[in-house]
Amino acid sequence: MTPPAPFHGSQGRPKGWKGSPRQGPGERRPRRESDQRLNGHSKWRLEKRPEKRPEKENWSRERPRRRGGDDAMVGHHGGRSRWEHRPRWDQKPGGPRRPNRGGWREQERERERERERHGSAPGQSFPLMETTPPPGDLVWGRHAAEAVLHSERPVHRVWCTGELRFSTRFMEVLREAKASGVVVEEVSWARLAQLCGGAVHQGIVLQTAAASSVTLKDLLGRCDQSREPPLLVAVDGITDPHNLGAIARSAEAFGGHGLVAPQRRNAGLTGSVAKVAAGALEHLPVARVVNLNRSLEQLKDAGYTIVGLAGEGGQSVVEIPAGEPLVVVVGSEGTGLSHLTRQYCHQIVRIPLRGRTPHLNAAVACGVVLYEIARQRWLGELHGSMPTPPAPERQP
Repeated sequence: MTPPAPFHGSQGRPKGWKGSPRQGPGERRPRRESDQRLNGHSKWRLEKRPEKRPEKENWSRERPRRRGGDDAMVGHHGGRSRWEHRPRWDQKPGGPRRPNRGGWREQERERERERERHGSAPGQSFPLMETTPPPGDLVWGRHAAEAVLHSERPVHRVWCTGELRFSTRFMEVLREAKASGVVVEEVSWARLAQLCGGAVHQGIVLQTAAASSVTLKDLLGRCDQSREPPLLVAVDGITDPHNLGAIARSAEAFGGHGLVAPQRRNAGLTGSVAKVAAGALEHLPVARVVNLNRSLEQLKDAGYTIVGLAGEGGQSVVEIPAGEPLVVVVGSEGTGLSHLTRQYCHQIVRIPLRGRTPHLNAAVACGVVLYEIARQRWLGELHGSMPTPPAPERQP
């Protein structure tokens, strides 16, 4: 009788096998049938001899590698989006589908063509300037740009869209500006938005010389040459550029002779102010002063009546002496007139309100007061109690 073979591990492995036992240390091969076999061949044979891997009809070594993510869009769709237009789908209750913009690859090519068209450096989102113009201010908006182009303020460069360049309103003035040496460049709306920081540019942006301001002494000299009582507007802590632009626009529209603004704690003469002013800054002199209270004291000594505007004023706007040289002081909406500024005012007036809203916007309140002053002066001209002012010069 033949003696049984010696036991060397589980499942009766042969004596010469050098693998690890079932429960011993070391890596062991999985025992699942799906891992052991693949297409009729054992897995270890495929790993040892990959050239013997069985071929299938739908698989070959010459077939391009499988793509995924962005490569899949480029490889199988030619850089175009996978979206395709289906008109009947647009009629469903959900509304029309998104438009076909060509995918991110096509948009990147369009940006590259835009850079090459304007000669920009690699990596720049928008075209660069060929030459660096002199430092100055940017003015945007149709009314503000038109006023600057008709004024004597130097203009270095003009960016505009094709729609505005060939409009009947701006065609002639842009042609004259280009003939005088101003660079006129036709750009996209996105380029204009990048220039003005995302503000509403209305299709045109100008680079001009820095906005000029006058001294308080020069402003008083100009007012002395006027045939009617001077009317000045002073702002106290107006930090909102839209309010400052609206105040300047109202002051120029109602016959004001100047604007007094402090250099600190107040909005500057920026492009947003010029946009809201709609060209008023080109006709209204602005005096930037260091100390507003000291300037009010000088105006008080020069014979001006200082009128402060506040909601808790003791007098109504109809009690303003419109026939005298006036300075209307407007404070901010949050804090109003400062305590020190109130001490230099001859009058603190209010606007009578009939609704439940307790206050008005600073620019709106200033416009109401200026209109009341203009109305009283107009009535005085009709009755002969005030000299008739000269007719303003209108631009063609």
